[in-house]
Amino acid sequence: MASWRSIPASATGASGGGGRSTASPPGATWRWPRPPRAGRPRRSCGGASSKSSPPTSRTSSASATCGARRGSRPPACPTWWYGCRRRRWRPSTSGCRPCSWRPPSGIGATRTRVRSRSCWRPIRAATRRPVMGEVVMREPGRSPADTPRPGRREHGRYAAIEFLTWLPTGLMLAPMVLLMSARGLDIAEVGLVGGAYSITIVVLELPTGGLADVLGRRPVLAASAVVSVAALVVMALAHSVWPFLVASVLKGVARALSSGPAQAWYVDTLHAQYGPAVDLKPGLAAGNVAGAAALALGTLAGGLLPLAVRRDPLAAPVWAGAGAALVLLVAVLVLMREPSRAGRGPVRAAARLAEVVRDVPVTIVAGIRLGLADRALGRLLLLAAGAGVMLNSIEMLTPGRLAALTGESAKGGAAYAFVTFAGFAVNALGSSLAPPVARLVRGSVRAAASATVVTASAVVALAASTALRGAAGVVATAAAYVLLFTALAVASLLRTELLHQRVAADRRATVMSVDSLQLQFGGLLSSLCLVPLSGIAGVGPVWALTAVVVLASALLYVRLPVSPTLRYPR
Repeated sequence: MASWRSIPASATGASGGGGRSTASPPGATWRWPRPPRAGRPRRSCGGASSKSSPPTSRTSSASATCGARRGSRPPACPTWWYGCRRRRWRPSTSGCRPCSWRPPSGIGATRTRVRSRSCWRPIRAATRRPVMGEVVMREPGRSPADTPRPGRREHGRYAAIEFLTWLPTGLMLAPMVLLMSARGLDIAEVGLVGGAYSITIVVLELPTGGLADVLGRRPVLAASAVVSVAALVVMALAHSVWPFLVASVLKGVARALSSGPAQAWYVDTLHAQYGPAVDLKPGLAAGNVAGAAALALGTLAGGLLPLAVRRDPLAAPVWAGAGAALVLLVAVLVLMREPSRAGRGPVRAAARLAEVVRDVPVTIVAGIRLGLADRALGRLLLLAAGAGVMLNSIEMLTPGRLAALTGESAKGGAAYAFVTFAGFAVNALGSSLAPPVARLVRGSVRAAASATVVTASAVVALAASTALRGAAGVVATAAAYVLLFTALAVASLLRTELLHQRVAADRRATVMSVDSLQLQFGGLLSSLCLVPLSGIAGVGPVWALTAVVVLASALLYVRLPVSPTLRYPR
């Protein structure tokens, strides 16, 4: 949009016929594109001007014409802005040497189109908004359709980064336990390796979140990609428990580093460009869809790739994951452009290191205080712990359950890969359904609570499927997975939006790390309590207890304090 501003006539000279200039009346002002006159100029070129034409020393009709004859040039000094409708003149910003006229200062340049080839002039337009009475004109040659939709480019970049972040995890998800078992680790050592991964994430989640707030999102996510490459290479070459422990610790470090920066970068970018009132749901949905698609495709490829490789087939998906992590590193360095934030400026390496040492503990304490002081924020973080309990109990017990149904470990692993693929695929569908569901129930809080109840119902169905045998049990498990991950995607996306609406930009990565910490803490509790209980009571009762935990977590949405920035009425 370009708006034409008021110009004091005292700064210019007057133009009469033939391009002569005379002084304007004292104190007279005029506005673009319409001069202060009572009448209107004639429509034809070369016609007489209106009866309110500017005062000149000449009284002949020739001097009273607008001067826009065919082939004529506009006057140099735009004291009185005149011209016919067919050939409109514009004030020149280059000034007039004969009369020393100069355009007013403090305004930025734009360009306008006129019919006459000789009447191209750059026009100055102030950056302030037009006041009442000013005529606002749309910039010529530009329509509202030319304006880019908010966040379209950022949606694509965020979705690409999320896809590449989760692709290595999906590739190694199916063959990881089988690889460790094939290389001599028993079930206790496999559990020890998994515990090392969870403990590493729990220990490093908050410090790495503070590091992202201090150093920036892009450096931390790039470091996560580098550590992920190292972890997968070590895992592919490991043949004993200690290298697997090292690889597990490195994977935990990479996971902790990547738990918040990408999403925080996306939110900060949209807020910097379009303001804090911009709708985050479409972009967050695109990121969740991309992450779920990466997990689904990666899991399926990781389950099928060993069938096509003859030499060390179980390590092939791990090597593929290392290659995907390298691609992630390149994408982070190319696609992520961080907006400038307050309190961050160009500093040298030593000063930046000192800033990290000084600000990370402060950021961590601030993140903990945020969770304790804000009741709504504390509830939203506790919901992540409930989701961690559910996800860990399902992921740890489903492979054994499917192996028992198929009667063979290899077939059970293939069935688990396909069931997990179906779950991740519908997770992408659920993420895209979150915005319309929120509009349907007229509120993000209501939609998230309803989706959590549906998730608990799906876990109950999964527990009931343990009574079936053979192919019927596999089909029932897959159907429960589909319902569970669809509802979980809706609840997770809406909860994430509610979380972002209560966090400032300089603490967003820390709070996201706290959220991921709660998820891992819930998984750790499930590993220590529910998984051992399954060996005593069975898989069905443990899943039923998990459904109770999920249903209880839905009560945290009841009377959730309303944030002033929520978009839907409660």
